[in-house]
Amino acid sequence: MNAIAQTTVMPPIAYRPLPAYLMEAKYEFLRLLRTPSFAVPTLSFPPLFFLLFGLLLNHGNAGAAQYLFATYSVFGVMAPSLFGFGVAVAIEREKGWLALKRVAPMPPGAQRCVAVRVGFTASRKVGNAVVRNRAKRRLRAAAAEVLARQGTPGTDYVLIARSGTGTRPYAQLVGDLEGALRQVARSGRREESRNEG
Repeated sequence: MNAIAQTTVMPPIAYRPLPAYLMEAKYEFLRLLRTPSFAVPTLSFPPLFFLLFGLLLNHGNAGAAQYLFATYSVFGVMAPSLFGFGVAVAIEREKGWLALKRVAPMPPGAQRCVAVRVGFTASRKVGNAVVRNRAKRRLRAAAAEVLARQGTPGTDYVLIARSGTGTRPYAQLVGDLEGALRQVARSGRREESRNEG
């Protein structure tokens, strides 16, 4: 067999998504409040605009003042969602938070919606850089064909190239990967029955 598939099966955990999402929203809001590039314009512009246009430059028109108060109140509510998104993405990119969130463990309930993740590796024993890249390309093509049908969502697979991966006929390479997935599925079922028993 030229490909080895490995998977990690996590035990099911009782998961309540609402507290996790509420906590994420709370800390995102606190982080944005502590960022002057977000807090100053978003929180101060609506009251300043109302003071300027609604009271100082209004010339005593009460109806216009009420109208401007309502519109600037709506602007004050909508501004964080309109202007906060770009600021948040820029800050997360600058400080490395996007990279951290990508590697952070996701809630178990979200794993049903996740695509299959695959890693490819080829050591120097396989051959020089050209041979290793060819082997990884062939594994990538086989994985795209096989894992789309037989991969388990939320599972990580690691495909390791061997010395014959670059020259093995493609049909046999696909067959090897399918056999490896069947073997992983069998060992996963045995592991589950052992944990239940």
